[in-house]
Amino acid sequence: MKNALKTLLVILLCVPVFVGLFEFGYYLPEHIAPLNPRVSAQQSQSNLPSYPIGVHITTTSATVVKASAGTLHSLTINTAGASAVISVFDLATASCTGTPSTNVKAIITLPASGALPGTLLYDQQFVNGICVQSATAASDITATAF
Repeated sequence: MKNALKTLLVILLCVPVFVGLFEFGYYLPEHIAPLNPRVSAQQSQSNLPSYPIGVHITTTSATVVKASAGTLHSLTINTAGASAVISVFDLATASCTGTPSTNVKAIITLPASGALPGTLLYDQQFVNGICVQSATAASDITATAF
């Protein structure tokens, strides 16, 4: 009976200590950052994924899709004018005006009739910024970038 009481006393005293240690993350692996108080909030935030930027383009003006370096993920042709021409440039915001002619990354000419190409995947890196221009007023394009 005496040994049973000692065992019960040890269990009652030790279980809350072990539960508390695991609850506060002291014995959790380092890769479980949000549960580990030894990892700062800033470190755990840096592992979040980046989400794409979507820009809807309906004019013939040059449009800034991303003002800084990034990746053009895709161009979605929602509506195309007949023989629409879409140009993509690697330009900083200040240069993405009028009709750009430098740092051309792509020139896409759509067919005069028939099926639209839908979404064109690029995943191409840009150093200065991402600038897109449609030469046809009836075009409706969505550019997606990271």
